[in-house]
Amino acid sequence: MGQKIEVLIPQKYRKGHIPHRNSYSNDYTFLASLFVNDKKYYKTAIEFLELGLRFYPDYLEFYVEIIEFYKILNNTKKADYYKGILRKKTLESSHLNSSKKKELLEFIDKK
Repeated sequence: MGQKIEVLIPQKYRKGHIPHRNSYSNDYTFLASLFVNDKKYYKTAIEFLELGLRFYPDYLEFYVEIIEFYKILNNTKKADYYKGILRKKTLESSHLNSSKKKELLEFIDKK
């Protein structure tokens, strides 16, 4: 009962941080981060991110996080599925500059 559970809280959620205009979508990333301390909770983190995708399907960071979690779980089929979606959305995005597109495409191609 008295066990302390360590949670990694990203800097953007610490005291004094001013959220940007898309802070609601970041809430899903934050909720997912609460479950990644233990491998058995990665599925729960993925569920939060997938829920976030239902509301923010163009928020590419969700795909990046989901891909990373599926890699950790050694589920390459699911990771590859989300890589395909991320690749398509990256190439079609008019909001990303060429540098960010290149960064995302390199991430996708990384094993």
